[in-house]
Amino acid sequence: IKDKIAHSCVEIKNMENYRFQDFQIQFKNMMKKAQENSNLGKDKNAKIKKYLEVDVTSGKMSEKDANKLQLLKDSHYSFLKNRIRESNSPKLEDLKRWPFELIQNGTDCIQDEKDQQSPHNGSMFLGFGEGEFTFIHYGAPFTYNDFLSLLYQYGGGKDGNKSKIGRFGTGFLSTLVLARTIHVEGDLLPINGEQKISGFEVTIDRNGKEKEDLKKGIDNMEQSLIMTEKKGETKFVFKLPQYSDENEKFYDAYNEGLKILKENIPQILIFNPSIKKITLKTKDDTLIFQRTQSEGPIRTISIQSNKQTIQRTFIYHEINERFEYKSENISKNVKVNCLLEVGSNNNIIHNNDFLFLSFPMFGLK
Repeated sequence: IKDKIAHSCVEIKNMENYRFQDFQIQFKNMMKKAQENSNLGKDKNAKIKKYLEVDVTSGKMSEKDANKLQLLKDSHYSFLKNRIRESNSPKLEDLKRWPFELIQNGTDCIQDEKDQQSPHNGSMFLGFGEGEFTFIHYGAPFTYNDFLSLLYQYGGGKDGNKSKIGRFGTGFLSTLVLARTIHVEGDLLPINGEQKISGFEVTIDRNGKEKEDLKKGIDNMEQSLIMTEKKGETKFVFKLPQYSDENEKFYDAYNEGLKILKENIPQILIFNPSIKKITLKTKDDTLIFQRTQSEGPIRTISIQSNKQTIQRTFIYHEINERFEYKSENISKNVKVNCLLEVGSNNNIIHNNDFLFLSFPMFGLK
């Protein structure tokens, strides 16, 4: 580790007590357990999703489908109630995490050029308005299963299909710290033999703490659903509640999210080359973040505001190695990216907040 990552002049306390063999054993056991849990989870979730397939867009529903939908709702109530309880007492890292979950969602939806539905594919917009936050991406339309899971989240998790990653999972529920009312507009891939992509609008209502409140929210959501012409974008508008002492936490999430985005969007662009541009709009300014140098050891990001354009510069280094456990016949490629920001006086700007795994890993410094 000292040879590969740390400069020879850097002192690492307690390194003499570090035994790489111990790490190998712990890592091997962790990987084995995770693989076992993943396989079990995939089988269970696939069966649940297959059983719960039901069309909620047609306006007509058989008794069998109505029963399936009720089962889906009951699972949704129980799951959501627990998540709301957790979000009512958020940690500081929870107040900061939510915008990166949305950017990750948008990144997972970026399409290959041959499949892209919009010329803005790869671009994202984050708008901090008066009492609301808007997130827009221009990637892949929703599949029907994506769409259903967005409306009736029950913790089913991901099933390995890349089209589903992040768009409706538990990561999206991290936004409960920001708002409980979310207006969503997007596109839906053809279903029921249709030939063209259609648009939709729906307002998700997750207000309340008890099951009856959540039931009312589901009713409000279902009544708000309308099918439209193709939108060409996916938009989430988070409506913050009116400010009060009780609702102060929502505004804390709003402010913490804005602050940490300004600091870390450049790093996200460097670690995620599929993102072309991120626009951050506030009440006072509009910031456009783009890569200006994306190859070699020096990476630069331009930040264009209403008044000026500035540049942030980073030293970038990448290490690729093969990590092998011969006893278990396991072999993995491991990549470590090192990024240091350089200030205007050629000084190193330290980021002690967290590590990155494409996106900030909150809780790990």
